[in-house]
Amino acid sequence: MKKTIYIIALSLFSTQLNAQNLYPEKFEDCKLSEFCLDCGNPQAQPPKTVFQNILRGIGEKNLATLKGTIEMQILVDQEGKPCLLSVDNKTNLGSAELKLKQSVNATENWTPAIDGTKKQNSSVSLIMEFEGGKFRAKRRTFNFTNQSNMKAAGTPDRKGSERDELSESWKVFTQSNSELPWDMSRAVATDLKGDVWIGTDNGIVKISGSKWQHFNSGNTIISATQYNRAQTESVRDMAVDQKDNKWFVIGYDLYRYDNRTWTRFDSLNSPINWARKIVVDPKGNMLFTSWEGVARLAGSKWSVMNKKNSKLPSDRILGVFVDSKDRTWIGTFEGNVVSSPVFQTIQKYNFVLKFPVINLQEI
Repeated sequence: MKKTIYIIALSLFSTQLNAQNLYPEKFEDCKLSEFCLDCGNPQAQPPKTVFQNILRGIGEKNLATLKGTIEMQILVDQEGKPCLLSVDNKTNLGSAELKLKQSVNATENWTPAIDGTKKQNSSVSLIMEFEGGKFRAKRRTFNFTNQSNMKAAGTPDRKGSERDELSESWKVFTQSNSELPWDMSRAVATDLKGDVWIGTDNGIVKISGSKWQHFNSGNTIISATQYNRAQTESVRDMAVDQKDNKWFVIGYDLYRYDNRTWTRFDSLNSPINWARKIVVDPKGNMLFTSWEGVARLAGSKWSVMNKKNSKLPSDRILGVFVDSKDRTWIGTFEGNVVSSPVFQTIQKYNFVLKFPVINLQEI
């Protein structure tokens, strides 16, 4: 009997955290040991000068060359005092050089979170995107609705799916009970042989039967993080093509593993510049979404669809799908389009495609 392994990617969730760092680069200056995650009604609110302070710390010279995304977890105590707790820095400059900690901690007091009539300690996540000397700021929102089934692993709250009635056995793999190198996993796929591949925030593992094989910055060309050379860049997405090649979005770059050799695709040898999602179309061609349009690799030939050469409403692509009629459906920040045939005539649609995107709220 063929054994099926199910891997569950658990979202970040909590109502009360004990010194929990959401992101890999951690700071030890915050004194509070207990706080809630983006809680309160109303939630903690930043002063209007928060981004001005951060940009002042970054400096005009660094801002001119800064490219990528910084996500910051900021602890706000009951008095409104901010403290940088953790960071996911996906830019070309280090957090120390950008003076993130000093800038955030020196910000004017926030308005603290309120629960009823009581002020609360809470953490807030802010996102800053940089390119061409400009920036865009957002706040990450956390939705805990219908999360009751997360209170105990393997306890479904869906009617008719009681544990003893489930048709499969479920196992949750963690660092403590397996060879998983990191508990945060963002990507998972099975290859043509049925082996399971898991992309984590500290490397990749391949599970073949009972054998676990590790791929990281120490034994491949995958980049290490800027702040810790012993840790591997986060795997953001992955896919397996029709030739059993494994494709990974890791950090800024795209990687292909043909089961023998690793190849890195970046802005120097491809049109890829910070890929977001990987899609394999019915013909085996590879599609890669990014903030600069959609790139397509057919065999060894690259092509790109963007605002400059097509009627795409935006270069910021959230999702892409090729249907059975060879039409490419593309979801962007400014609307949804369909290209028929692939990468040619575009028709715009006003309805919302339900691509699985994280909820980002403009500040």
